[in-house]
Amino acid sequence: KQLVSAEYGRLEEWRPGISMTRECVSDDVIRIQGVLNRAVEHAASDTTGQAHLFISSGGTGLSPNDVTVQAISPLLEKQATGIMSALVSKCVEKTPFAMLSNPLVGIAGKCLVVCLPGSKKAVAENLDILFPVLGHILDLVSDL
Repeated sequence: KQLVSAEYGRLEEWRPGISMTRECVSDDVIRIQGVLNRAVEHAASDTTGQAHLFISSGGTGLSPNDVTVQAISPLLEKQATGIMSALVSKCVEKTPFAMLSNPLVGIAGKCLVVCLPGSKKAVAENLDILFPVLGHILDLVSDL
């Protein structure tokens, strides 16, 4: 899964100088878990004390190939159900198809993990919802 390229620019605008890594992964539970595990290990070795942000796009729907949520959820220490509910409820206001997505948000180590739908439009809409509170959420994760 890969975050839509246009959204990298928005992340840079939100937090200038942010360090970003891209990785495209097939719909495979072990590979998806490996990517998150590497991100969590990287965050643990970061001496700045800052929380890291892990965003995935795709694999959150209802098709048999959509395994991102099943891959990532067992690796989370906490799930942010309120954030997940907000994402779905706000996006359903724009399209009823949003209810077919299962976004996942939670904490793994010092990483805030956000699993978004795969469409460009859905990623943009979800980030619009997250951006106003993202800095505060990362501050909370940093304090863990």
